[in-house]
Amino acid sequence: MNDNPRPSGLTALAIINFIIAGFGAISALSRLAILSMDPSAITLPPEVQGSLQQMLESGRGLLAFTAASGLVLTVLLVLSGIGYLQQKRVMGRTLGNAYGVLSILARIGSMIILVRGFGVVAAITTCFGFVYPIVTLSLINTVFKPNLVR
Repeated sequence: MNDNPRPSGLTALAIINFIIAGFGAISALSRLAILSMDPSAITLPPEVQGSLQQMLESGRGLLAFTAASGLVLTVLLVLSGIGYLQQKRVMGRTLGNAYGVLSILARIGSMIILVRGFGVVAAITTCFGFVYPIVTLSLINTVFKPNLVR
């Protein structure tokens, strides 16, 4: 019999990790696709074509940053989710902490880029992205800490 049965909350946290990782992978890959896009190859009305090209040029740094950080965070979410299911200290708690901290830092970096390029209102929308990393850090370092020991 298992001395330290996995709590259902830890299983739920792993499932949430996998769901967010799926959306993160789709988001990062779509940003990479946009980065590789040549706006002049798309046939659009001239007024739309110009604004598309301007938007791509001004947002290229943000797209590159969010695509790269998104791929790293996606990998950390999947690996820490597996660690939660297996109740592993390194794979669960250490990589979960790495995800939480790096996700918060990535959000701050995105906010800085957004404020410089698009204004404060655009940066405020990224504040919602702080919720899950903070919840994750809180749960794996308090409630589920005794369960992530293998």
